[in-house]
Amino acid sequence: MIRALASTAILAALPAVASAAIVIERPEIRASLGAQPTTAAYLTIRNTGAAPDRLLGASCACAAMVMAHRSTTANGISRMSMEAVVEVPAHGSVAFTPTGRHLMLTGVKAPIAPGAKVPIVLRFEKAGPVTAVFAASATPGMGAEHQHH
Repeated sequence: MIRALASTAILAALPAVASAAIVIERPEIRASLGAQPTTAAYLTIRNTGAAPDRLLGASCACAAMVMAHRSTTANGISRMSMEAVVEVPAHGSVAFTPTGRHLMLTGVKAPIAPGAKVPIVLRFEKAGPVTAVFAASATPGMGAEHQHH
């Protein structure tokens, strides 16, 4: 009985240890444009662990769906495609930016005002669920590159 309880306690502690390898940096979400039911969110996912991980999905109480998308331009034609899984390399990072990969939120339930804080749950294969609070901005994705101190 004690051995079973100890095993259960160890297993229960594993997700917290695993999620410590995933760090979410600069989480921002585009403030709503009127009553438009879609918006986009940007971030950098840093994996400080020795093993790769994979972003399997995301969810938010503020929207019906959250999907990883990638924008590409070829021969002057822009396309956006869904990415079911996003690989996050060991000791590496993946950037979600306005001009490339991003989180697309559809079915937004209420307008998102600039300055609002929006929690989004990111589901990872190894780290499990990681909640990040995204700051709403009229110009998201400009943070680190355009800050002047």
